[in-house]
Amino acid sequence: MATTTGTGAKKIDNTDDWRDIFDIHNDTVDAYDGKIGTTALPTTAQTITGAIDEHETDISTLNSNLTTVESKNIDGTYCYLYKKSDVIYMFGHSAGGKTLTGDSQWHTLTTVDAGYRPRGDIYFAGASTGGKGISFHLASNGTLEYVTDANTSYWNYSVSFPL
Repeated sequence: MATTTGTGAKKIDNTDDWRDIFDIHNDTVDAYDGKIGTTALPTTAQTITGAIDEHETDISTLNSNLTTVESKNIDGTYCYLYKKSDVIYMFGHSAGGKTLTGDSQWHTLTTVDAGYRPRGDIYFAGASTGGKGISFHLASNGTLEYVTDANTSYWNYSVSFPL
């Protein structure tokens, strides 16, 4: 039989002591709070499932309210444009083989069509291999320019802005 030592601790002498302590013949351990009694897990699982179903409905409603995406590809891979819900998502990269000239001067990369241009000028950073910095400028007239201090063949950029 179990004996008490110290502050209410029980020394377990054999398997029967475990059965006495947890009374596993008559009750189950509550998966929710670890106490002896009925299991609360089915109720908890139903609550979680209901919440998931509710959020999936909310997401479906949000997706149905979005406008259709319009897309445009300018100059091969140098500039991709997507318009969705009056926001332009623009990105480009060097997969088309375009090497950026690194002479610390502004160079025109391409011109963005009307309907995809920002209301005002936007400046943003790009990335390249070797840690070379690239700055981009998208003017309100659609001109996309870059400046870098070293020639680079592997580069990318992305920016988004409201119409």
